[in-house]
Parts: sequence; C-alpha cells; structure tokens
Amino acid sequence: MSSHTRITARVRSFVAAGLRRAADRIAPAAPQPAPRSTVTTLGLACNLFAAMAPLPVAPEPTGDDDTDTHNLRVFQSALAEHAKRNEQLRTFGALVSAVAK
Repeated sequence: MSSHTRITARVRSFVAAGLRRAADRIAPAAPQPAPRSTVTTLGLACNLFAAMAPLPVAPEPTGDDDTDTHNLRVFQSALAEHAKRNEQLRTFGALVSAVAK
C-alpha cells in the first residue's frame, strides 16, 4: 500500500468522523423505541384486521323502485354489521391490552 493511499484513507476516515460528530450535534439520534409486548402486538393486530376488513359491495341499481329499495336496505344492514364487527375487534384488542398490563 503506498503512502498516498494510506494518507487518503486516513483523511477520509478523519473527515467521516468529523461529519458524524457534527451530525450528532445538529440532530441527535432519536431514542430507540421500547420493544412491543405480545399484548400490544395483539391489540395492534386486532386494529389492523378491523381496518383491513373489506366493505360490503354496493348493489347495482336495477331501475325497479321496489328492488332498489330492498337492495339499499340489505346494503345498509351489511354496512351496519361491518361497523359492528370492526368495533367489536377494536374493543377486544383494547380490552386484552388493558387487562394484560
């Protein structure tokens, strides 16, 4: 290894160390987040599952008033069941997290 290569490597290392120190002074590293417990993970999984549940499919209009009205009522019932199921999952996750702590 030539002396020029060693000097260049030293200079590069010195400059990199100085830049790291300057960066730490400007924006100190954020503290590491605490590891999540199994209970917290379960609560988050319940929330994720509730958020990812697909909405019921909206009915296509048929042009017949009686059929459209019936389909709209069925669709609104399905939306209400979806909201109820999501709230049950979220409540279950919150309860498990609260009881296990």
